[in-house]
Amino acid sequence: MILFASNIRGDASGNVHNYNNPNNAAILANPSTYIAPLQAKGIKVIMGNLGDHTGAGFANLTAAQIGTYTDDLVAYDNIVDGYDFDDEWAEYGTRGYPYANSTSYSNMIIALAGKTNKSISVFDWGNTGTLSSTAISHLDWGCQGSLNGYGFNSSFAASKYLPLFVNLTSPLSDTAIRSRTTQAKNADARGICFFNLPMSPYRLSSFNAAAQAFGETVTHTGTTYTKDYGN
Repeated sequence: MILFASNIRGDASGNVHNYNNPNNAAILANPSTYIAPLQAKGIKVIMGNLGDHTGAGFANLTAAQIGTYTDDLVAYDNIVDGYDFDDEWAEYGTRGYPYANSTSYSNMIIALAGKTNKSISVFDWGNTGTLSSTAISHLDWGCQGSLNGYGFNSSFAASKYLPLFVNLTSPLSDTAIRSRTTQAKNADARGICFFNLPMSPYRLSSFNAAAQAFGETVTHTGTTYTKDYGN
């Protein structure tokens, strides 16, 4: 499960750090309440990271900025199971920051891999096409980036790629989900992804459609938890 999302944020002085919005800040500050119970069930909890309209992003960082930013991330090593990167909304080339380049994203991932043993993953969007084979070797997985889309990226082994990305706000039909999940299974894919998990069980049929590709079913406990954190 990805906590979506904390942000990479640059300031007017050129400093780049992690920023947690009120929702992620509340969750990360109370791991025994919101994170550890999921981990106890075998669910990996991943810290999602996203651009924040400040001009700084994963693909335009200097070595010094990579150092401070990745230091910020690994401060959560004792809380989360990994770090996911979604290269959107950085607004490269604005607010005094340079345009994206072909090496920074790879250098950031490689630097982070040198500081943590936790999972590192990417949403296949933005500048993921610049990632080097060395950077990709440090990734646990990459996720196909088009809502309700299906497809592989030849830069990734199938075993490290999630080719199906289901938007639960407006999902594919259950028949399509079952069919695409079966395709992913038969291609030895890393898995599939669901986006916009609702706070109620009304999309249970979508999960069941995917589970049926493995001969399984999904049930709901009957308990729905209200949001009691953040904004």
